Amino acid sequence: MLCLVSYDLRLGAKQEDYLRIADAISRMGGRRVLLSQWVVRVNASTQDLRDVLLSYLDANDRLLVTEIGNWASLNAMVDLNAA
Repeated sequence: MLCLVSYDLRLGAKQEDYLRIADAISRMGGRRVLLSQWVVRVNASTQDLRDVLLSYLDANDRLLVTEIGNWASLNAMVDLNAA
């Protein structure tokens, strides 16, 4: 399934916090489409993907994992059709 992962790292987030979660998503085969949004193809549920990513977040951060169906984009950083 193709998923969209979006996150906000909040209050006191450091550059290394962004690098940790970005590296984790990249290792899963994810591709960045916007600064804090990625597409990743997984053989798991959105809940399972969320649970894996929780270890990279602080309690006050935000995370949204959505299954992608139809979409439209403008100037995405990658071609979603190739993800």
